[in-house]
Amino acid sequence: MSVVDRLLQLVWAERLDQIARWGDQHHPIIRESRRFSYMEKESLYKSIWEDQRVKREITWDVILLEEVYEALAETETTKQIKELIQVAAVALAMAEDLTREGN
Repeated sequence: MSVVDRLLQLVWAERLDQIARWGDQHHPIIRESRRFSYMEKESLYKSIWEDQRVKREITWDVILLEEVYEALAETETTKQIKELIQVAAVALAMAEDLTREGN
């Protein structure tokens, strides 16, 4: 079993634990009232990422936060889902990298 397969199993186990603990959750998604703040943070992290890219010093925290704020700033449901999948993929890649490092 690959590291990614094992990590995905852990993610799925966590999701099942959440369902067992909280049940089927339905929460509002606030798009308008906080959107500007999310857009500002998205812009900030894109800028930090670009600075890091130029210096060839990109860090996982900046990649992840840029993706999170990009997802939160999105107002179109289909695009927001796509962005949230990207957040999950980046988080998985970060966990995979930490696993390789032995941390």
